[in-house]
Amino acid sequence: MAIPQQQVPATLGRAATITVIGLLAVFIGSLIVLGLMRDDKNWDRLIYLLAGLEAVVFAGAGALFGTTVQRAQVVEAKQELVAERQRADANEGDATAGRALHQGVIAKEAEAAAATRTGQPEIRAGRPTGPAPGSSSGASSDVADLARLARSLFPDR
Repeated sequence: MAIPQQQVPATLGRAATITVIGLLAVFIGSLIVLGLMRDDKNWDRLIYLLAGLEAVVFAGAGALFGTTVQRAQVVEAKQELVAERQRADANEGDATAGRALHQGVIAKEAEAAAATRTGQPEIRAGRPTGPAPGSSSGASSDVADLARLARSLFPDR
């Protein structure tokens, strides 16, 4: 399953950064002017206007500093995604190998059981490798043990 890639801007654009810095300068200038005009009769109206400017400036500052903080988190999240994807791929490969081993063990058990039923030794490359008729084999019981283990690990197969 593919994870959709989203492009996250690393920083604000140049114009947006200049605008935010300009707004911060205007806000600081406004604070200085208001501090000097404390005795003015319209001071309460100026404070009301400052509240609106303050909201815009803080939103801009939040965008400016937030993108810097968020950028580090996005980079870290992408690195974690790559590591998790590699781990998932490795686990998928291990699972495939385990299923193949399971099928091989089950097939060997079936071969050994068939050879035991017919009393014929297992023949490989023209030579008998299995037990002689009528004798018991430790290898056959090992295959049976492996088959039981494979069936317990993969009960649905």
